[in-house]
Amino acid sequence: AAPRDYPLEHLSINEGVSQNTVFCIFQDRRGFMWFGTEDGLYRFDGYRFTGFTHDWRDPQSISHNMISTIFEDRQGQLWIGTNGGGLNRFDHETERFIHFRHTPEDSAALG
Repeated sequence: AAPRDYPLEHLSINEGVSQNTVFCIFQDRRGFMWFGTEDGLYRFDGYRFTGFTHDWRDPQSISHNMISTIFEDRQGQLWIGTNGGGLNRFDHETERFIHFRHTPEDSAALG
């Protein structure tokens, strides 16, 4: 079989990401590309970026800006791990976040 050429596009702060350092990249089942940076989570729809950053005044914003991992479960729910703010689940309908944090006193909390 002949090798395939895949288009490769260079994306940077000029296209809407707050910085060029990316810690994790994930493509979800909807086709969105997700980028985890030290300054928030960014979704790319093929044309433009949408940023999700922590806002201490908004309890449904992402819990921390340092994004370490992105995962999608079998139900299509997007999970975002942070370095310092616990785990977040992204609600696709509202574009808000539900936080899950480790609480040492609670044996049923995240470990």
